[in-house]
Amino acid sequence: MPPHLPLVLFVIFALECFIVLHTIAPVTAPWATLVLGGLATSAIAVLNPLAVKTPKPWVLAWSVAEVAGVVFGEAIAYFMAVPWELSWICFTRSQHHVEATMVLRLVAIGLATAAWRMTRRSEGAWPSTASRGRAPYAGGLALGLMAALLVAIVPAVFPVITGHRPSLEVEAESRAAAQLGPDYAGYRYLVRRLDQVFRRNVSVTIEASVIAYDAELGDLHDVTVTWKEPWD
Repeated sequence: MPPHLPLVLFVIFALECFIVLHTIAPVTAPWATLVLGGLATSAIAVLNPLAVKTPKPWVLAWSVAEVAGVVFGEAIAYFMAVPWELSWICFTRSQHHVEATMVLRLVAIGLATAAWRMTRRSEGAWPSTASRGRAPYAGGLALGLMAALLVAIVPAVFPVITGHRPSLEVEAESRAAAQLGPDYAGYRYLVRRLDQVFRRNVSVTIEASVIAYDAELGDLHDVTVTWKEPWD
């Protein structure tokens, strides 16, 4: 095992945790568990004491490739889930930690690429890896990409399958538009967070954090809306 690989994987995991927690649209946080779970599984597989004592080349190749897949997939998923013009407005106005997470995302991609290269360079010590060809790399990379891209694909496919968007998101956007008033007609909306507080057999209180933005004006507003719904 390359001597610096465990440290690189640990740093990647820490960076991805920070990026996921500070993304512009943390409404996808439940799916982040799957993404970080893939990273953690790979790191455990590589850092396992038994694996270190008796290294298995295909396990190392698969795990590092999965980490690279998750990192690249998470970067792609972000731009699928968040409109690029909103990211640009937040970046130029230094809001929602976008500029910091963009830099950290680039660092994580660089480290994932470095981990991949470390593993490829170490193949000479393990002839069995070469005999297996590229299968471990291809399999791990595909699994990592799939795990990360679910963050963006599932919310995008869900409305197509069901024929409508999640009702709470639609309601939150509608209330945010009503709260801003007619002066903000033409603004687009992105729901960042939805929190629900349940009072059993009484009601459900919903609090939503919504971003209202206009790409042409370069204008952005954070709107918080709260409402109650009867218990069903």
